[in-house]
Amino acid sequence: MASVILRRSGGLAGPFARPAARPAAAVAVATEVVLDKLPFTGSRLDPPGLIGRVAFSALAAATLARAAGRHPLPAALVAAGAAVASAKVAHDLRARLATGTNATAVALAEDATALTLAAIGSALATA
Repeated sequence: MASVILRRSGGLAGPFARPAARPAAAVAVATEVVLDKLPFTGSRLDPPGLIGRVAFSALAAATLARAAGRHPLPAALVAAGAAVASAKVAHDLRARLATGTNATAVALAEDATALTLAAIGSALATA
């Protein structure tokens, strides 16, 4: 959702369309990147984290679909499923890669990959 807000993608409404949304989205991304590395942060598969991922993914997809003149529900459902699947795959991959290597470096590589994919996805959806 932050990528959609930062790109000022069409279809934004309510608080997501306000001028303060862009700086708030940037702060949210930076906060997530930092909090994700802290030892007390729970698994992305725990309900609070997973629910947030699913909700924001579905909201972003619905926003982009609406901007393209498409029905938002199919896009939201696909995005929600992709969020669950990618959370599981990323969790397992990160656990395997972090064994015997620098866990922080693996986490930063994962963040860079996620941010790049979000930017590409929102750019393609609004092109």
